[in-house]
Amino acid sequence: MSIVHLFPNEPKFFRGAVSFFRPLNWSEEWVIRCHENSLSVFQSLAPGCNICQFSDSFNLSTGIRGVIVHYLDFEMAKWILELPPSVPVYIQTWGGDTAPLLDSSLLYGPYTRGYYYEKSVLRRIPIQIGYPLYEKRRKKSNREWHQTLRKAIDRAEFTSFLLGTTERN
Repeated sequence: MSIVHLFPNEPKFFRGAVSFFRPLNWSEEWVIRCHENSLSVFQSLAPGCNICQFSDSFNLSTGIRGVIVHYLDFEMAKWILELPPSVPVYIQTWGGDTAPLLDSSLLYGPYTRGYYYEKSVLRRIPIQIGYPLYEKRRKKSNREWHQTLRKAIDRAEFTSFLLGTTERN
């Protein structure tokens, strides 16, 4: 089975991901979202694996049996939507990458919400009135990202949100 893994620029998690999938004996290609000069770090963590850099011009080789996305950001979501329908997609998000899908009151505590509100253009309006406007503005500015993430999740065969028990929202 030939699997492509799309992985973020996170070397600290990479070795664990490789060791999890290695016993399956699938032929694998690890496509990393990083600068070209960072690719050697990943190569040293997984000797013998086929590792390449993700770019806008990246294309799947023929015979791919599936794609595992290890981080669902806007660019990865757009790329997923361009895949042929015959290629199964599995998404494993870490939670923070899908933040635009949630209301900020579910993401941040009152102090953090206040901090972001104070940095916004609405800061001159009392927070009780201005914060709902801030939230509407945030959702509107993230609309394309939000819609693309939702479409990518709908396109996937399976999506896993790896969050702890305290981050259920």
